[in-house]
Amino acid sequence: MTYEETSAKQRTERFGMSHLSIEVGHLYADDLARPDALKEQMASAAAWVHGTTEALSKRLGGRTPRVSTCYLVDDYFHQDLPDPEHLIAQVSEAAADAGLRIDYLARESACDRMGPLQLAALVADRIVFEPPPGTNGSRPPVSDLGWLPNGVPTPKPRGIAMGAPLRWIPPSQNARREHSVFLDVELWNDTPKGRRWSCPMLAAVWQLIRLGVLRDQGKRIGVPEPVESLVPAEHGHVPGQRLGNRFPTGGRRCRRSSS
Repeated sequence: MTYEETSAKQRTERFGMSHLSIEVGHLYADDLARPDALKEQMASAAAWVHGTTEALSKRLGGRTPRVSTCYLVDDYFHQDLPDPEHLIAQVSEAAADAGLRIDYLARESACDRMGPLQLAALVADRIVFEPPPGTNGSRPPVSDLGWLPNGVPTPKPRGIAMGAPLRWIPPSQNARREHSVFLDVELWNDTPKGRRWSCPMLAAVWQLIRLGVLRDQGKRIGVPEPVESLVPAEHGHVPGQRLGNRFPTGGRRCRRSSS
């Protein structure tokens, strides 16, 4: 009789990765109302991408580097964005005018949920809180509070009226080296409509997806789909009405087709 872990049978899917992955921008609803600002952003990103690609090519001995570019669309906190067909057209046109190639367009809402996978919750469940030295358990855990610190904040003064001023105590980072970089980040808050993830939390999920660290039983998450695979939206049975487009139901990233 032999015993083995179930996880030992799981295989991690392999896939090619670029030498350099660049997030060239983060699109907000306000940016679409200012076309000139969007074009300026693309022009600035293009200069940086071209210069970085050239420098990387020299480091590789003249070989052509594998460089991918992506653009993140904020459709989680802003619901008034145009339909994907017009949104992709606006972004692609601004990028083309600047001579910038964008390979992937990603939805921020997909960092919350991608089909049946609750990605933000998956990451939150794997956070291990590091209690600071001398803690007494008075602060609720991150799973209850939604705030994640990396040390001890500045204590609130508890002076006596008309007494001598108390000495200010700075915050302290856990396991600091020489100096402290203290952070206390809100990962989510609970609303009547359910849990609402913060931008830093969704950004963390997005970076884990880009690095290929976040997996579903060893399989890739967020496999890019061509723009042509956008699913037609349902508008009932109105004769002659043109169908628009919507993002794939899986909430995955969309890949711009190459010419």
